Amino acid sequence: MASSGGGYIETTEAEQNILSADIKSLYGLALYHLNNILDAEPWLKAALKEDASRTDLLVPLAHAALQRRDYASAWKNLEGASKIASKDRNWLILKSQYALENSRQVDAERFARTAVSQYPQDPVALAQLVRAIQESTDAQRHKEATDLAKKVLDITKNEPPNLTPLEQAWRKQAEDKAFQFLVMENYNNQDWIMAAKYLQEAGGVPLDKEMVATILRKSGNVQEALQFALSWYIQEPTSEKAVEAYLRSLAMATGATLASAAPTRDVPTAILPGMSGLEMRQEEGANLALLDIVLKFIAAPFSKELKSFLYYMSATLQSDENKAIDQLKDALAERADNVEALVSLASIYLNRYNRQSDKSDTINRDKAVLYLEQAKSLRPNDDEIKARINQLEAELGYSSR
Repeated sequence: MASSGGGYIETTEAEQNILSADIKSLYGLALYHLNNILDAEPWLKAALKEDASRTDLLVPLAHAALQRRDYASAWKNLEGASKIASKDRNWLILKSQYALENSRQVDAERFARTAVSQYPQDPVALAQLVRAIQESTDAQRHKEATDLAKKVLDITKNEPPNLTPLEQAWRKQAEDKAFQFLVMENYNNQDWIMAAKYLQEAGGVPLDKEMVATILRKSGNVQEALQFALSWYIQEPTSEKAVEAYLRSLAMATGATLASAAPTRDVPTAILPGMSGLEMRQEEGANLALLDIVLKFIAAPFSKELKSFLYYMSATLQSDENKAIDQLKDALAERADNVEALVSLASIYLNRYNRQSDKSDTINRDKAVLYLEQAKSLRPNDDEIKARINQLEAELGYSSR
């Protein structure tokens, strides 16, 4: 294959054999730097076969092998290049990537740190170190990764001129990785405002849909959350995560008790399937319309996990307290670790106790304590749920074990 007019001309294997090793290597390297990595591979292999001294071809060949998940070939080429390329950025990054993809996190970090020490302002090296240390559970290392990711974004704001397509692609991957890490890190830390900020800046960077839906909802971006969740549900109507995200966004938009504590803005009813023509300000009517939607989902053949959520959501929309209790118990029958259902039951029974004139009868209070203890035993991570548990504890006037 040879280039002509910006394209490629197909050549036979016999015609390729006529070409010298130098021409094959030059053409292969040209394809490689144009980011046509797998197209370059056969030319580089052919050149190396003719001239085994061309060890400069081993790193690009290792890169191609890693793309194909051919780890044996990748290791062979990386080891073959080690004597001449041990300080080369690409070799160090590919060594780190190889180690990471083969569950050798310590080696992955070691090579990435060497790359950063050699090239401290290189966004590709910095992003590889982020990749290598992001799985750590150590808070200090996550802080380091956060600082590194921010540095990647600062550097990639101004792209130097005359970069090869390969380098442009590598820098774009580095920028994407930085955004992915920062969005996920703030998501895990439940810093919804910062997570939403990086999510907006990330643009079309691939991200987990459930995470995106949660960030939009928890940060109070009601319309964006609803539009995203609705689009996801329309594209994947059988996805249980999409169903849950869609219903949680609907609840938030209608102001139902399930909604996030974040403030909401007006949402056009036209984008709410099954709720058009309903005035969102009429809370009871909105709850009834949403309840009707939830009941239709309950009748569908979903898993016990989603059924549990649906019963819980249905309970939050009920005006009848006894029906709410029954549906919360149905939620727990489907999934005993539904912490939202447990907290809701504790809240209902505490409210019942508070309405009693005879406080010597502690049956409702005891039930509230029982469900609250069960909720706490599950050690929920959600800050809103933990805050609600603390609030109920304060109202009960006790500190649980």
